[in-house]
Amino acid sequence: MKKMDLLPSINWYRNLNKNWHILSNVSPIIQDETLMIYGKNDAIPPLPNIADFVPNIEVQTLETGHWIQEEEPEALNRIILEWLKNE
Repeated sequence: MKKMDLLPSINWYRNLNKNWHILSNVSPIIQDETLMIYGKNDAIPPLPNIADFVPNIEVQTLETGHWIQEEEPEALNRIILEWLKNE
């Protein structure tokens, strides 16, 4: 992965709190059906209480690190397409 490939992701984190007031009155609970795919070897651990905030969540895990789409694109696409087919 080239250094500049990370720039959009890093910029997302840099701007995360700049416009917090826009969403200050929005409920933190996501009611929509949601698919969360974690990398088993990601340094960022899964949130143990995520279902409290996303009650309609399905969690899948792949044998990857943080960059799932770079490490296992075929497996990731298979999981996403299967989930979409069942929705």
